[in-house]
Amino acid sequence: MEVIRSRRLPWAGHAWRSQNPLLNAVIEQNPVGKRPLGRPRMRWEAVVKKDVEQLGGCSNWRNLALDREGWKLGCETGWP
Repeated sequence: MEVIRSRRLPWAGHAWRSQNPLLNAVIEQNPVGKRPLGRPRMRWEAVVKKDVEQLGGCSNWRNLALDREGWKLGCETGWP
């Protein structure tokens, strides 16, 4: 799990800072269409938020990701 988290968090910061409109649309918008029965699957953004909170960051990971150097340091060592 540590390997997955260590690769997911830098990608999340990169994706959030990206100027690509398609990538931003995928992150920000909810999918449309018929939903399957049962418990809804966790969204990618919810998993990133949980990872950041486990490392000691605030719940608003998007503001943290805008600071490139701070995000990189936080992903490697955890937030103070």
